[in-house]
Amino acid sequence: MADLNKAYKIINAALEQLKSKVGIIEPRFNDFIIDWVKKFDTSGGDLNRTEKNKDRLKTFRRAMERFLLESGYNSMVTNFVRNFDELEANQQAVQKSLSGLKITKDFLSPFTQWAIEKTISEMQGQGLSLALAGPLQDELFTSIYQGGSLQDLLKSLDGKLNSTGEKSGLMNRLITQAGRDALGQYNGVVNGAVRSVYNMDGIFYVGSLVKDSRAQCQRWTQEIETNGQLGLIPFEDIQTEINWAYNNGTGMIPGTTPDNFERYRGGYNCRHDAYPVRLDSFN
Repeated sequence: MADLNKAYKIINAALEQLKSKVGIIEPRFNDFIIDWVKKFDTSGGDLNRTEKNKDRLKTFRRAMERFLLESGYNSMVTNFVRNFDELEANQQAVQKSLSGLKITKDFLSPFTQWAIEKTISEMQGQGLSLALAGPLQDELFTSIYQGGSLQDLLKSLDGKLNSTGEKSGLMNRLITQAGRDALGQYNGVVNGAVRSVYNMDGIFYVGSLVKDSRAQCQRWTQEIETNGQLGLIPFEDIQTEINWAYNNGTGMIPGTTPDNFERYRGGYNCRHDAYPVRLDSFN
C-alpha cells in the first residue's frame, strides 16, 4: 500500500523549508522598512507634512516590491509552489493503491494550477497587499499626514514587523498561514472531486495522532472500523460523524458538511487526510 502519511510529510517538509527561508528574509525586510522610513524629513523629531514626504510615501509600494524581488522572496514563492507537483503525484499513487484508480494528470492539473495561482495571489498579489503592504502603508500615511513622531512610528513598525517567541511578524504570519492553507486545501479539494466524479462511497481517514489530537480525529482514526479497517467511514455516515464532532470535539470549522468534509476534515489546521475510497475495496 502507498504511504498514506506521505502527503503530511510533503506538507510538513515544505512548511519547514518555507519557515527557514522566511527566517532569513524577514529580518532583512524589517531592516529595509525601518531604514526606508528613517529617510523621511523630520523637524524636532516629528515627521514633516511636506510635499516631499508625501511624494516619497507614494513610492513605498514600488520600493517594497523591488526589495522583495532582490531579496529572494519571489524565488522563495516559486520554489514553494513546486510542492504541488509532488502532492499531485502522491494523489495518483494513493488512489491507485486504495481503489485501483488510475487518475490522470489531465484530471489533476486544473486543481494543481488553481492551488498554484491561489498561493501566488496570497503571497505576492492581493494577499500581500492586504496582510503586509496595506497595514504598513496605512500607518505611514497616518503618520505623515498627521505629523506624528518618527520614534513612535518606528516603535510601532518594529512591533508589527518583528517575530518573537510570543507572536509572528506581518511577513511571517502571511507566509506561514498562506502556505499551510494552500497545501492543506489542495489535497482536500482533489479528494472531494475524486469522490464526486468516481462515485466513491467511503472515506478513509488517515494520519498520525499527537498528544493534543482532537477527539474527533482520535475517533475517526482509531475507533471507527468498517470491513475490518480502522479509519474507514461509510460516506452515508459522515453527517452523523460531523454532528458527533460538533457535540463532543473541538476546533471544527463552521459549515462543515459531507460535501466539504475532505477539505475541512477535523477542523482548523487538521493534520489528517480524508481519502475517498470504495468500501468494497476493503472486503
